[in-house]
Amino acid sequence: PPPPPAPAPPRSSEAGLLLGASVLGAATGAGVSLFKLSTDLLRVAGYSAAESAGDDALLRAAAIVSLPVLGGCAVSVLKTASSAFGGFPEGLPGQARDLEAGVSPRPLAAAGKAAAAAATLGTGCSLGPEGSSVEIGLISGRLIGGLGGAFDAEQRRLLFACGAAAGVSAGFNAPISGVFFALEVVQGAFLRPEEGPDGGAGASPVAAAAAPLSSSRADLTAVLLASAVAAAVTRTLLQDLGSLQLGTYSLGTGAAEVPLYAGLGVVSGAVASAFSAAARASSRAFAGSGLPVPYRPVLGGLLCGLLGLAFPQVLFFGYDTLNQLLADADRGVPVASLLALLAAKIAATSVCLGAGLVGGTFAPSLFMGACTGASYHAAAQWFLAGADAAWRSTGAEAGLGALADVQAYAMVGASSVLASLFRAPLTGSLLLFELTRDYDVILPLMASAGVGSLVGDAIDDAVEKRRKKDGMGEEGEVTSGPLGLGLGRLRGR
Repeated sequence: PPPPPAPAPPRSSEAGLLLGASVLGAATGAGVSLFKLSTDLLRVAGYSAAESAGDDALLRAAAIVSLPVLGGCAVSVLKTASSAFGGFPEGLPGQARDLEAGVSPRPLAAAGKAAAAAATLGTGCSLGPEGSSVEIGLISGRLIGGLGGAFDAEQRRLLFACGAAAGVSAGFNAPISGVFFALEVVQGAFLRPEEGPDGGAGASPVAAAAAPLSSSRADLTAVLLASAVAAAVTRTLLQDLGSLQLGTYSLGTGAAEVPLYAGLGVVSGAVASAFSAAARASSRAFAGSGLPVPYRPVLGGLLCGLLGLAFPQVLFFGYDTLNQLLADADRGVPVASLLALLAAKIAATSVCLGAGLVGGTFAPSLFMGACTGASYHAAAQWFLAGADAAWRSTGAEAGLGALADVQAYAMVGASSVLASLFRAPLTGSLLLFELTRDYDVILPLMASAGVGSLVGDAIDDAVEKRRKKDGMGEEGEVTSGPLGLGLGRLRGR
């Protein structure tokens, strides 16, 4: 007879679970802080060399182009070295599958991937740090969940979700958004069915598993605790280093502008889908180029550096470029410049993803959304001016009112593109609410982010059906994916 199955690990008490969540939050906060400090150190060291070129335009251009190339070289070396440990860990769905299958976590490989992300971002390549922040939380959750067999399978899933919440909380200094990320995105990673080979819904091992979160008091308290502790540790260690700074703004006529914000959601959903299509095209181009895999990040860094010569704002400098864009919006950036920046950012980020550089798309999606919102504001202002003139020509004394500040539209656009790309309207809305600490911004945020998510889904569904009708089959996943997790619209539905 076959040997009896191994006994299931005991279920830890609520106190033990909450202690594990607290330790997980502290470990994630410390890990994310170390990652951000390393990225900032590389960035300062690298670009101080570019500054030392002074007025020599040729030397300065050479430094700007060569730094992303060096980042690509470092990523290639680290990827090759990590093959001894099984390669870089997959994103959230892959780690969720490993968790369900009982595969042991690989902390050395995860550390190598975080180092590759620091090299990518520290040299200016156009990705974001949030993917690595969340993956630091995920690996911490898996390590603590498997510690000494103290937690059963359900509690290990819960700690996995706690790790994701702690990663977003530490990455953005936004603990409420971290909680909703766990509820909205991580829950979906476990429950979202995968497509079978015939195009129908197939039961994946992750989808068949129980959801990581329930409505029990202990589950929600664990996620809240992990997210709060991670934010507290990060604030203590980093202060305001690399944080997103939002200036003053006015929401104008408020509820009367909700239809305009809904229109911004439509545009944002289209921008998110255009970025997804560009990222998939880039992935196919690199895969079909015949270029050996170790050379692809180097070429990606070169192309990103060349784009950075014309548009320095598309390079990663923490949130400095996004902060500057939001600050400059009130000074009247020309629409042509905003649209050029949007196109350049989509191109640079798509190239970096397709080339296999390591990072996420949270920060780039915010930048794209800010450009989209500011451009949309200019178009809405032009339309309102014409409508107001027509209204007054009828003899009306009162005008139609003024629009909110361009900065308000830029911030709402940033949230909407993010929400559309990640299929996370709650997370996108709450993130901006948490950063602004302004309750009045919730109404335009919910309208724009909700509509953007629906429009993006509708566009992607139409594209997917057209691809299947044309017999194109499944497209490969872009390896980094949103957040570097392999989630959302870059992955396909």
